[in-house]
Amino acid sequence: MKRYILLLFLLGCGLIARAQIIQGATVTVENEANASTAKGYKGYAEAGLGVNLMSPKFIYELTTTHGYQFEHLFLGIGTGLTTLSETKCDRVYALPLYGEARWFFSNNRPWKIYAGFRIGYNIHLGEFRTSITEFGQQPILKNYRLTGLYGSPGFGVEYKRLNFSINYLIQGLVMEETNPSYQKHTFYDNSTLLFRIGVSF
Repeated sequence: MKRYILLLFLLGCGLIARAQIIQGATVTVENEANASTAKGYKGYAEAGLGVNLMSPKFIYELTTTHGYQFEHLFLGIGTGLTTLSETKCDRVYALPLYGEARWFFSNNRPWKIYAGFRIGYNIHLGEFRTSITEFGQQPILKNYRLTGLYGSPGFGVEYKRLNFSINYLIQGLVMEETNPSYQKHTFYDNSTLLFRIGVSF
């Protein structure tokens, strides 16, 4: 009789321990699922690679964004460095200053789908200069600056601390052409399909 009582006691302890393990694992999964929408301070560090849609030029980007995460909405401000390869060897650089909003769609999985938008301004960091001389004419000096509007709508997925997104980057490339007889400014649409990967903290 004592053996049966002891066996039932051990079996009950085992069932209770198993239930606690399952409950703990469930809480862990729920915490991971809600990590990206937990209220409070939140920051991002991201790297981007883009292909210009108007010409075969690559754009690289490093940004950091800091703000506040509400239940499903993140609002923040950010900055970084963006660069455009004007030629194989020469680049133009800019410092973007922007505000960002991200809306996280509801689900109970550890990954969250979000829609985001950045809007701000590019401050150019130097110019790329080149000179063209045509036969029998004065040389033409061309200066390129990456400056003006900085905008970037996109969609992404955040899994735990990692995030991946595909974005449409809108920014301007200004070309200033000068020779002894005239000067003109030309604005180029520098729209880019940009992929970003980053971490949140």
